[in-house]
Amino acid sequence: MKQHFIIDGKKTQGSKGSFDVISPRDQSILHAMPNASEADVLDAVEAAQRAFPLWRNMGGVEKQKLFLAWADLIDANRDMIAAEVSAEMGVLKDDVAGTAAYIADMIRYYAGFIVTNYGDVLSFEDDHMNVVVNEPLGVIAAMPPWNSPIESTIQKCAPALAATIRPTAVDPVNEMPLTSGCSIS
Repeated sequence: MKQHFIIDGKKTQGSKGSFDVISPRDQSILHAMPNASEADVLDAVEAAQRAFPLWRNMGGVEKQKLFLAWADLIDANRDMIAAEVSAEMGVLKDDVAGTAAYIADMIRYYAGFIVTNYGDVLSFEDDHMNVVVNEPLGVIAAMPPWNSPIESTIQKCAPALAATIRPTAVDPVNEMPLTSGCSIS
């Protein structure tokens, strides 16, 4: 099965061709994944930067609804996610059956954070106070490790998006590219 990137809302193939994802169980080819060039990465970063004003200006309740829909979508695809994680990591499906539930719960946790992330007031002296305001910092690059790509992708992207840091460009790891990318597509 040939996969693709989504950059700026459009499906695209990597401009450096593709690479095969090999099953650690039996050395069969699981997927052909696009191979990103530096230009592809720059396109993804530029798309994330263009998307930022929309995300920044979106209300917390609307963002929370998107997060909850994201979690529901993962819940609805638990079996597919478990099968992909199992195939790409070479572990039994029963051993990763709870992965989708775990990441869906993590997304729901950060959905709650979205509507309560107002900053902090820190008082140090009687005559003044300091206010910490959460502001967007920039596009982040998330590069999940090989040993838990789907969980690590969510652990990086969900809090970044919930904290209203800019939209995120993710580089799925070569060893398990589909499972680290399918959680955020």
